[in-house]
Amino acid sequence: MKSYEELLKKAKEQLPEVASEKARFEIPVFESFIQGSETIISNFVEVANKVERDPAHLQKFILSEAGTSGTLSGQRLTFKGNKTPKFLNLKLSDYYKAFVACKQCDLPDTILNEGDDSAELKCKACGTNYMVKVL
Repeated sequence: MKSYEELLKKAKEQLPEVASEKARFEIPVFESFIQGSETIISNFVEVANKVERDPAHLQKFILSEAGTSGTLSGQRLTFKGNKTPKFLNLKLSDYYKAFVACKQCDLPDTILNEGDDSAELKCKACGTNYMVKVL
């Protein structure tokens, strides 16, 4: 039978490495403008990269929330309809809360694993795993 100290040492070895510096992560901001009957987010891919998510996943979320269709070309996302920067950045904040920030430790150090009928968020900082909605 193992001693308490041996079991404690083994448990500590199995814990994920926690980031020692908790620098405050700021959600990036979409730079957008309206051109005719379309809205263009000029830094769309850059924002997706900063939150470490696939631009296609973020695109699907934003277009669904805006209730429209659109296309990704280069760094830009262009879609039908006039949406204000305030609306778009509010939706980006919603996306961050749902698909980026860990619900346990609130850090953005997560990995999104999406399957056909399920999606899981795994935190690299605290080791928490939980299911999120599939887009």
